[in-house]
Amino acid sequence: MSRVVGRGPEKESRANDVAIYPMRITADAKLGLTEFLLGTEDVAACAQYGLDWLETHAGMTRALCAASVGTDPHLWGVAGIGISSARTGAFQIDLERGRNRLSRVARDGRPVWFGPGRPRPDTPLGGLPFHAIPMRPGRRRPALGLLLVEGNNERPDGALTWFVRVFGAKLGRLRSRHAFSDRGLDRERRLL
Repeated sequence: MSRVVGRGPEKESRANDVAIYPMRITADAKLGLTEFLLGTEDVAACAQYGLDWLETHAGMTRALCAASVGTDPHLWGVAGIGISSARTGAFQIDLERGRNRLSRVARDGRPVWFGPGRPRPDTPLGGLPFHAIPMRPGRRRPALGLLLVEGNNERPDGALTWFVRVFGAKLGRLRSRHAFSDRGLDRERRLL
């Protein structure tokens, strides 16, 4: 769905359209995403649905979600759009010992834009400019997830920041449930 800019053959691609005319996301679309997240307990399913939602409603074409729900100090690639599932699944970030820039972004909790001409960490997004946005409930550090999204603008758009806030809260709920269920299993093991 390309929009005409001016008259005649001057048409912009959908990706450029989004940068010029940000897409408006309806309340119904946001409600659909939140209902799905509320009804699903699988991190990978939530992440893939969320990235598909971003593709459909915000025009994102390449993204990767890395997350951890358990006590593992790594974020693992759990979902992607525009990236092979093999490259997505092989992607990981070590939060404790990692010295690369993405590890620091996840630990610091602030989004970073890796734009043109700037050194970029190795990711499945290749040499394209991208945002690395930590996903966490509230101000918790380190992040429970990291969203890598192709983007030419220095600041992520409103739809992306809304999604990160909502999905970060979901990761926090899943982490709490996992920790609670682990404590129950530990108690049962001690009783045996």
